[in-house]
Amino acid sequence: MIERRFGLGRRVLIIGIFVALVVGGIFFVFMGVNLGSLLNALSKANYFFLFLAFGAYIFTTLNLAARWRISLSATGHNVRLHNLWLAVFGSIFINNITPFTYSGGDPVARVYLLRKTQRVPYSSGSASVMSEYLLDLPVSISILMTGILLYFSKPLAKLVVVTIWIAVIILLFTLILYFFPKRTGAGWLGRSTMRILKAFRRPASRRKVMGGVKRFYTSAQAITSTPKIALTIFFFAVVTWGLAITRLFFIFQALGFDPPLPMLLLGITLPPMAGLIPLLPAGLGPVDATMVGIFLLTGAPLEIAILATLIERVIMLVFGTIIGASALSYLGIRVWARQISKA
Repeated sequence: MIERRFGLGRRVLIIGIFVALVVGGIFFVFMGVNLGSLLNALSKANYFFLFLAFGAYIFTTLNLAARWRISLSATGHNVRLHNLWLAVFGSIFINNITPFTYSGGDPVARVYLLRKTQRVPYSSGSASVMSEYLLDLPVSISILMTGILLYFSKPLAKLVVVTIWIAVIILLFTLILYFFPKRTGAGWLGRSTMRILKAFRRPASRRKVMGGVKRFYTSAQAITSTPKIALTIFFFAVVTWGLAITRLFFIFQALGFDPPLPMLLLGITLPPMAGLIPLLPAGLGPVDATMVGIFLLTGAPLEIAILATLIERVIMLVFGTIIGASALSYLGIRVWARQISKA
């Protein structure tokens, strides 16, 4: 008991120190900014480009819903795009109110909302979302590595980046082409699930766990092992990241700044990774500090870096939360009305 409390106290202390460093870093950055000049620069922003940036964000969510519809269709579930779009925004709301920027709403919330509103089994819903992430990884890793490659100028550094890039892509495609098509993957996943449940002291029937895992595995295999489906999802992943780059480009254009390509590529990939650190809701702190730091390192003036970060966060956090809360409320009312009608 004493060791457990000591371990918990140590983790809390480490997190506290990290939060203090992040907050201190943000405070230090803002100390060097003239608030008046910041507001003046914001007042001169081109609002047409801001409107385009918001439009790119909306199209991104539509693209995510369309990609999800394709992956679900491969598992035998045909769900309307409108319903999936609402579920995507509902998961965005959960992302923004939990300390996990993406892992709070994805994949858990999306799968849960799909089960409650469309009665799609958890196994099929989880398989569709996980398969999307697996097919999305080569795209996101390639964008990140391209940004790093363009940032460094020394040949040795470029060689190291390319080597890591190739190794990661080979590993990912090995997982896609080997892990799911082989039945050994189902057994490994089932045994891992049993170990996790046992570690958390959650009693579970081995037969039920293995049955659910096999259904998940079959659904995931139907997605990743069908070339047409896998390539279509891969294409939608490229479009999704392209829209993210476009959104950030429009934000900088609104501020009258022409961003270099490394700034855009690193600005859309590294901050979400920092947001996976479970500290504050919506990744507040790590995401913002990472974004400002990237913009500064890649050549943006301090005021532009801060304003671009604030505008990006307003679109993703404020508008995303408002729209997501509305979507979640609407979905909740629909589920409640369905339950009333059955009573």
